[in-house]
Amino acid sequence: FVFIVNQKNPVKGLTRQQVRDIYEEKIKDWGEVGGDKAKVEAFRRERDSGSRELFDALVMQGKQLTEGQGYNRLYAASMGGPYSQVTQNKDGIGYSIYYYEHFMAASAFTRTVPIDGVEPTAETIASGKYPWVTHIYVTNREGEPADSPAMKLVKWLTSPEGQAVVRESGYVPEK
Repeated sequence: FVFIVNQKNPVKGLTRQQVRDIYEEKIKDWGEVGGDKAKVEAFRRERDSGSRELFDALVMQGKQLTEGQGYNRLYAASMGGPYSQVTQNKDGIGYSIYYYEHFMAASAFTRTVPIDGVEPTAETIASGKYPWVTHIYVTNREGEPADSPAMKLVKWLTSPEGQAVVRESGYVPEK
């Protein structure tokens, strides 16, 4: 889970608490976090988006923000919305998932923000050094026969070949 800003934003990084304070409107000016004196424009996704659910769980740790509160505006109803907003607004901040940011959006007009001094990369995510990560699991029914298609898929996904496909797909493979 990553935060993006306009490429022209001079902020070098944020702490987890600063991000929460931005979205709770305790920090309202980029000058308070090492940027230019300018009003922070914090964008967030609509409630039924996966990235919004991750934001609420990982970043806000379950604390609910009021819809329409101050400058916390909603994106368009797509994964590309954050990039459109932050590309057009040099004082904007938004969020996305690493996979989308790194492999699909690949915007020349935005960049990720290091959190607690850690840039989100495949290496920092895999090592657990980057703070906001979530895991994607493959599950199967208890007692599933070892030769069933489901178990064959699980076995293949955890094989070197399967992990290579996970990596090529833009996700961070298991350790």
